[in-house]
Amino acid sequence: MGGRGIDMSASVLRRRFAQIVGGLVAGAFLFCGASSVALAGPPVTSGLVLDLETTAGITMSGSVVTGWADQSGSGHNASASGTGSPTLAAHVFNGNSGLVFNGSTNVMTLAGQQLTSQQYTIFTVGFTNGTGTGYSEQLSNWSSSNMLTSVFIGDINTGTNYGMRFTDYLGGGAMSQSGVGDGAIVPHATSILAGVSGASSAQAYINGSLVYNDTSAIPTRNLGGTWFVGDQGSLNGEYWNGDIGAILVYNQALSTSQITQVQSYLASTYVPEETTPMLLTGLSALALCGLGTRRKKSPQ
Repeated sequence: MGGRGIDMSASVLRRRFAQIVGGLVAGAFLFCGASSVALAGPPVTSGLVLDLETTAGITMSGSVVTGWADQSGSGHNASASGTGSPTLAAHVFNGNSGLVFNGSTNVMTLAGQQLTSQQYTIFTVGFTNGTGTGYSEQLSNWSSSNMLTSVFIGDINTGTNYGMRFTDYLGGGAMSQSGVGDGAIVPHATSILAGVSGASSAQAYINGSLVYNDTSAIPTRNLGGTWFVGDQGSLNGEYWNGDIGAILVYNQALSTSQITQVQSYLASTYVPEETTPMLLTGLSALALCGLGTRRKKSPQ
């Protein structure tokens, strides 16, 4: 994967080892002849207007990704061309692929307007490579005419820790770009970010933990314009440097129980299990030979 230096930190080695073991587990099921089944998809579908997941809908042109189909049925497909196209890395997220964004040119454009309600919920699955300081966005509709009222979700690197930004109101400009959940995002480790804009409150979650709860609603956002994956809207900056496995957008504020359901689904699908259970699972797969199922993977 071009542009990545060799990182031998403990967290990277643990993640790489988990990915190798995950591949062995999948190989065990393949060897035993287990049938390939597709994931059921998000457990909460009410209000789901964008469902981008690397388990389905990836279009390749040679070695780059040119399309990422929205599985929600809303038609908000993502597309890219030329130097904007990310690449695809196999076995990044618990055996599933990841879209690799290089932090300088890679960005995908979404079709149509994602949100129509000021109450909304956004989930992302990804990891940052931990290079440089500043801001990086996974999803955004920022533009020069929508500078302070855009919707975006991503992280901020202060130079010592990583935090989350969910609009300029929560972790962004209104909070002096301090981010929320400082230190909860670890470079090279999979993080599930979730932001909720409610009628009278707003929340930010990192890996299922509530890291910020605001008892006031996020001020009215401009929901129009073009939406982008991998940078800060039309800024041509604040590019995501790392991998993305999934982006889910709901045109409503999900309840706490619904957030837990979606979080559990994303964690079980994209977050590597602990090494020991994975080893035991692999041994069990070889022993039982065919009694398990495996996920349907996107093109490798």
